[in-house]
Amino acid sequence: MSGEERRRSARILTHFGLAIWDEKGTARDEQASAHEISQHGMKLETSIAIEKGQFLRFKLWTAEGDVIRGRAKIMWIQRLELGYWGGAELLDMSWSDRRRLRLLTDPSAVDWNAVADRAISASMIMLAMIAAWTLLGNPLWRSIAWELLPKLLAAAIAGFALIEL
Repeated sequence: MSGEERRRSARILTHFGLAIWDEKGTARDEQASAHEISQHGMKLETSIAIEKGQFLRFKLWTAEGDVIRGRAKIMWIQRLELGYWGGAELLDMSWSDRRRLRLLTDPSAVDWNAVADRAISASMIMLAMIAAWTLLGNPLWRSIAWELLPKLLAAAIAGFALIEL
């Protein structure tokens, strides 16, 4: 069975900074690199000797400046002249780090910031309409609003004219 057939999730081809420690917390390589990252694993490049079946702790820096921490198991290795390539299965990660990794490897087609902006705008418009309805229901405020209406319209027109300049 090839590596492509075994993969459980899509991977992204990239290059991220990576630091790795052994299980005891001793720093092994703080200048390693992570490539081909998915939600379940990564290909790593390191200058230190690694062994198949070895457990590591890691810290990964994304292009956005986020840090993802976790624990991994080396599944395969390839010796090179200046170091090692290795395939690591990601084992333990906090919920927030797993979420960061999921957003990195499987970005949503929905622009949630735009959705939030529109929801806030709609809430503000509804609040203004409710406030206007409540105030205009009162005869005192209705007479004040009627007197101020020409001035408010003039200010709005002047504001729009200034935007065009």
